[in-house]
Amino acid sequence: MTARLRATGTTAKEQETVRAPGAVPLAGHTLRLLRDPLGFLLAQHGGAESVELRLGPRPVYLLTRTETVRRVLVTDQRHYDKGGPIIEGARPLFGDGLGTCPRSEHRRQRSLLQPAFHSARIACYSPVMQACAEEVAGSWQDGQTLDMGREMHRIAARVIGRTLASDPGASRLVRDLEESLPTLMSHGFLRVVVPWSLPHELPLPANRRYRRARSTVRASIHDAIAAYRRSDAPRTDLLGHLVTVRDEHGAGLDDREIHDQIMVMLIAGIETTATALGWTFHLLGQSPDVERQVTTELDTELCGRSPTVEDLPRLPYLTRVFTEALRLYPTVPMLSRVATTEVALGGRTLPAGTEFFFSPYCLHRDPDVFPEPERFDPDRWLPERAGPEQRRGFIPWGAGARKCIGDTFSLIEASLALATILRDWRLRPAGTGRVTPTVRFSLHPSGLRMMAERRATRPVRGAGNCATGHNGPAVAHAAQDAPQ
Repeated sequence: MTARLRATGTTAKEQETVRAPGAVPLAGHTLRLLRDPLGFLLAQHGGAESVELRLGPRPVYLLTRTETVRRVLVTDQRHYDKGGPIIEGARPLFGDGLGTCPRSEHRRQRSLLQPAFHSARIACYSPVMQACAEEVAGSWQDGQTLDMGREMHRIAARVIGRTLASDPGASRLVRDLEESLPTLMSHGFLRVVVPWSLPHELPLPANRRYRRARSTVRASIHDAIAAYRRSDAPRTDLLGHLVTVRDEHGAGLDDREIHDQIMVMLIAGIETTATALGWTFHLLGQSPDVERQVTTELDTELCGRSPTVEDLPRLPYLTRVFTEALRLYPTVPMLSRVATTEVALGGRTLPAGTEFFFSPYCLHRDPDVFPEPERFDPDRWLPERAGPEQRRGFIPWGAGARKCIGDTFSLIEASLALATILRDWRLRPAGTGRVTPTVRFSLHPSGLRMMAERRATRPVRGAGNCATGHNGPAVAHAAQDAPQ
């Protein structure tokens, strides 16, 4: 950074906040964000603490340092709220659910939803998670070329479908969302970087597809809620919890609130887990040595049987592989906040209402925090190598009071899916097409096609050093293994 400042002839203090180059009249940096959002944002890192961008005429400050983002998310979080371009783009789709609601509503919503995400409840969901991965992988043929994005969506959609709404009559809900999800996610991101409302209201084919997809999903959610309210049958699934939960005053969630929570659960639960799994398989396909270490660990510990949540503490290398995949390709590549009071940030005093955003994708590539940041190195998460700076810098689920409530759910689901698939299959890159990160609200691996090769042999229970079983608080241990 010092050399960079000397080259420009400016002082460090003057460089604390700079304006990104390449803005054009009226549009600002919108066109550059549309063309190459990750490349453009990454180019702004490594210098000033914050960089002023323009979404049209609207100024937004990109935060480029881990310690600055930690102040916003954790240390000084009372001075910031959910808002800014990412949240504003998400709210027409997500509503005011737990992931997007303002701070004034967050504590009540979190307390109502938290019991559904306790470790014991997630452990009860884990057989469903494993069974869904088994079903999808069991439909593959040896030598088949797979669209891995689609296959991972199949797994994640089944998991959410069976844990959210176990009533067979609610199956339409997840089916409709799975079909509508690509349209909803891609159009939603356009609302972030194109700040004018008129383009989104014109009767263009893309806008019509978005409105049609949103209406379809809303109707399905409405019907599912109505069916659960009519039924007196006890429910242990997530929708049953939402319909019956009450706060300390005896008040429950109304239909709009339940709708918004379901949208967050459906979209976050399917899209983020599916993309995380897709990127993990992509990285393993590029790294045969890492894949061999994973399968050796699975063979030794599982002995050919199906993995359970109790096995996860004994699969530390698998956990490190998934953690490193999340570092390189965090499922949510950009997040935003808005200042609720006057704040001092980036060498400037900024008024309430100032908007900020930051990119976990870029922060996870800070060479001062993660040496050789582009290298896929699961062992960087060994306890003796991963220090406090790396753990604080790892924010795929956010941090602080607004950290994703479903982080442990996602970690357990993905770990069981990886263990189930890698037990039986090797997945090799197929064709010469390039896999590229596509920014929606998530970071989607476009062009990810892999050939499935059935593994020829697997250990048998009791052979060699195979473990014969284990019982223990695996959910809590697995969650602790992931850096916070």
